[in-house]
Amino acid sequence: MTQANQRGGRYLLAEGVVVVLSILTAFGLDAWWDGRQQASELRLELTNVLREVEDKRNDVVAQTRLLEGVVRGATALLEVMDAHPGDPYIVVDDTLAYWASRLPTLNPRLSALDGLIASGMLASIEDPELRSALGRLNGEMEDAVTEVERIRSVFFSVHSPELGREGFDIAPITRLVEAGGEIQEGEPLPTTGQVRYPNRVTVRNHTRTRRVVVQGTLRGFRALAEKLVAIEAQIAAYLTS
Repeated sequence: MTQANQRGGRYLLAEGVVVVLSILTAFGLDAWWDGRQQASELRLELTNVLREVEDKRNDVVAQTRLLEGVVRGATALLEVMDAHPGDPYIVVDDTLAYWASRLPTLNPRLSALDGLIASGMLASIEDPELRSALGRLNGEMEDAVTEVERIRSVFFSVHSPELGREGFDIAPITRLVEAGGEIQEGEPLPTTGQVRYPNRVTVRNHTRTRRVVVQGTLRGFRALAEKLVAIEAQIAAYLTS
């Protein structure tokens, strides 16, 4: 082989190496850019989830306070009932009757979290504890709603019909108490008067049953609020890492 051919071969080899390196560099840049885009999208998704979890935690805390009021109301009502076991009716403040019949509500929807899961980016979260906590959250919210439905079911299928048979309607009291808007934490409910509340044995038993159900739900809501606080902290730490 002549020197010219050797030089030509070396030139073609070098040119081939440059081409291969250029291709590999381009692939590397594309992968780097894709990685940056995915990381940016994940941060945006997690920021939205963080706001949503904060809102849901506030909702759960508000419902926890409501449940605490229901337990206090039912306990106070039962004290009056038990003090007059032979009386078919007792006279109590309308707000006491209101709290004893108050019903919680909770919307389990977590749209931002659903979007994160649907996008497949949940698997991209490098923190396994955060990834696991977010993966379980929808189920935990559904469990809380199931507990709320238990309370509502007990009231509407058992307690409310019994009160109705005794000639008692909670609706007018609810309208009077809530006419001024939402009651703030620690603020006493306005008392507009007193009402005759049924005091039959069945009503007392239903009130006790409902209090037990609410107490169980209250424990679950307190635990859920703690979990949401922990998830907030995990997301915030992940976003600042």
